[in-house]
Amino acid sequence: MSTKEKKYKWRREDYQEQTRGLLMVHTGNGKGKTTCALGLMMRAAGQNLNCCMIQFMKSRNDRYGEHLSAEKLGIEVHTMGDGFTWDTKNPEQDRQTARKTWDLCIEKLRSGDYDMLVFDELVYVLNPRCPGTPTFAAYRRHGPRRPEGINRSRGSGHRND
Repeated sequence: MSTKEKKYKWRREDYQEQTRGLLMVHTGNGKGKTTCALGLMMRAAGQNLNCCMIQFMKSRNDRYGEHLSAEKLGIEVHTMGDGFTWDTKNPEQDRQTARKTWDLCIEKLRSGDYDMLVFDELVYVLNPRCPGTPTFAAYRRHGPRRPEGINRSRGSGHRND
């Protein structure tokens, strides 16, 4: 086996059949969680790995610097939210948006097309006050055989499985 084959053994089909992806959760107040996830995706994209970020909360109508950078690196980004909605006027719309975004996450997980998936601000929609929204149990059920999954959010001390 060559050095390159050893280095990327997780890409081999026989290895993938016996392993599951790694779930990383970045938490904490303040800045740096999305930046950390973007840094990991940048490194992965530099190794020609297929990466995708799905953003739950950021407004689908806005463009951020991270979108411009990701496009240049070939990283797929889906911004699905209605904007930050902690003081929402329409909780039903927020639940529908969360469900639609989660459905996209499941679609991407099941596709097998990605080496790394980032679910930005997922923990906000895992709130037990939001009935009908996804759970980590659902993530594990549909979970990746191969891709790394990263969720980053404040307040993810809540365990929802």
